[in-house]
Amino acid sequence: MIARSLLLVTLVVLSLETPPAPALGEVETRYADGTLASRETLKGGVREGVARTWWPNGRLRSQSTHRNGAYHGEYRTWRSNGQPYELRHYVDGREEGVQQSWDEQGRLYLNYEVRAGRRYGFVNAYPCAPGTMTGAPVARPRS
Repeated sequence: MIARSLLLVTLVVLSLETPPAPALGEVETRYADGTLASRETLKGGVREGVARTWWPNGRLRSQSTHRNGAYHGEYRTWRSNGQPYELRHYVDGREEGVQQSWDEQGRLYLNYEVRAGRRYGFVNAYPCAPGTMTGAPVARPRS
């Protein structure tokens, strides 16, 4: 009986400390110091529209677009110093279109395109001369 009462009290306390996320509306999270950490919109309990996250220093960390809870459209991330890190494109949660990543020096090292679920381009590639890329080709289009 005592164990059951303690469990009930624990569940009540936990439910008071962590209210459920709303099924509809804008949701924000903050770092311990009050700085905005994320903002997203929920519809039916899933992400819908633009979602953003921020680094503790206040710089934008990521921005993504969602439809029915899945990535849909552009997804971008940045390093804490503001430099671009990733650019991805999605259609209904699947990669589609240009996908790119940059290293800490700002050099493009991943550059491929997804068409109908197939990747074309280079992974872990660095420019060796203006307008050229070296690296492993992911796939080549059929002639």
